[in-house]
Amino acid sequence: MPRAASDWGTHQLSEFLASVTAFQDEPSALLGATERAAEALEAEIAVTVRGSQILALVGLSNDDPRVAAVLEANEAGERSVTLDGLGVTSLVSSDLEDGTGSFLVLARAGPSRFDGQEVVLVSNMGRTLGLVLRMLRTLEAERLAASRLRERQHLLERLSKIQRSISRRAPLQEVLDTITEGIRELTGDEISGLRLFDPDDPGFLVVASATGVRGEVLEQIRRSPVGEGAGGRAAAEGRLVIIDNYSSAPGTVGEFAEDGMQSAMAAPVYQDGAIAGSLVSASYKPGRAYSEDEQEILLAIAEFASIALTDAKTVQEMNEARQAKEMFLAMVSHELKTPLTVMMGALRTVEARTDSLSAPVRDELLRSALNRGRDLQRLIEMLLKGARAELAGARRHIQLDDLVASSIRGFEAVRPIQSTMHAGVPLLVDDDAVIQILGVFIENAISHSPEGSTITVETAVEPPGASITVRNEGSLPADLDPEELFKPFQRGGDATSSGVGLGLYIARQLAESLGGTVDVERGTEDVAFILWFPTGVDESADRHSDLVTQVH
Repeated sequence: MPRAASDWGTHQLSEFLASVTAFQDEPSALLGATERAAEALEAEIAVTVRGSQILALVGLSNDDPRVAAVLEANEAGERSVTLDGLGVTSLVSSDLEDGTGSFLVLARAGPSRFDGQEVVLVSNMGRTLGLVLRMLRTLEAERLAASRLRERQHLLERLSKIQRSISRRAPLQEVLDTITEGIRELTGDEISGLRLFDPDDPGFLVVASATGVRGEVLEQIRRSPVGEGAGGRAAAEGRLVIIDNYSSAPGTVGEFAEDGMQSAMAAPVYQDGAIAGSLVSASYKPGRAYSEDEQEILLAIAEFASIALTDAKTVQEMNEARQAKEMFLAMVSHELKTPLTVMMGALRTVEARTDSLSAPVRDELLRSALNRGRDLQRLIEMLLKGARAELAGARRHIQLDDLVASSIRGFEAVRPIQSTMHAGVPLLVDDDAVIQILGVFIENAISHSPEGSTITVETAVEPPGASITVRNEGSLPADLDPEELFKPFQRGGDATSSGVGLGLYIARQLAESLGGTVDVERGTEDVAFILWFPTGVDESADRHSDLVTQVH
């Protein structure tokens, strides 16, 4: 083949190099180089192969049998081959990368073989293409490494954000929302969610946090059976679960399938080492597949969710323990203060009026103070023995009027008390608990009624129980819910005592331990607290009772 100048080969190689180095990826560079080599050597066929795999082809289609004939002749070392439609065709080839089985093969119609200059050019082209391919693969590896580094950095930033929310003891819901937002951001999926076992029915999972779920769908799937969907299976099986072709896969969440979900993956989350639920990432994109990196990301975030749940439980238990301690101390102070109030009232009366008191009255006051001192001693002993684990103690036989008299004793030194009692009513009850309840009622009446006003104590027999009502002058705010009175640490604005607002709460707890109830009645000018409790005796037995009114 005649050449216009001796530097033809150098010019062609320069153009070839400029052409192939302009490409940014290996497939494009292979096709461009094959086309440029065919053009430079005026070849009808040009093919680049690696082993038996055709990487790029010019002049024929992949399924043309003449391609196989060219490659077989080249592999056999032949420099020509006869092809249908082309006749005798000359061949030339060059290694692209030594030892990889990669070749650039050119075929040109005509009996004349490629001359020496052309053979050298093809060899240089092959080596140049091999170098470019290695460079592109290196650049691609660097891009991939940089991309993974960015992903890892992003993951670390997201994990750090989650860790910060856990370490600063943020509310659990805030931490869980940070987790679901993080997994959605890291995977690029449209939906993420965290579901936990329903504490009332462990056979179901409830949504604890979700992002990207449409409102109407969220309401439908807020509670779903364990084992249903990727999240349900992950919680049931304790492993990473991936579902492809979501709409046709068995055991999926029907609402998501109908909504067009395509893929989902889920990992179990734990609390104190036991499975507590699952973390889910899901997509509506057709053909969505989860890479190993994405699976590792989900598992890593699930571990942080497990830490958050365990940490939240620990914090909750610490708070509950602190509240229990505070409640215990408050209850102790209240129960000790009630008999102490009566004791001090009786003793102050004796001290202030010792010259004017008759001997019987003085003896009664001192006896009352002594009895309340014994009550105080008994309470302290009960506390030391831990007897308050069960509020109601042993039941004893006692008459209703005797029980009321014991409850009132000592308070009459502080405020006039009028009692209406039923004589001859036997009881089998924990009298200490009843005395404590009535003590709370009377002390409450003293604190919330005008100085010098009379407090009334009324009894009634209501088979199979009896009721005792303590009534005082005063009123409750019209907008007050009576149930608020029985919550701990509630004190009225008109209270004159130094209590901590636990009296009525304790009274109700004690009443319930007796199998009874505590209620409140509000009148226009008075307030009444009523204790009802079982008498504990055979109500069919004949009983004689007389209504007796006493003023103390």
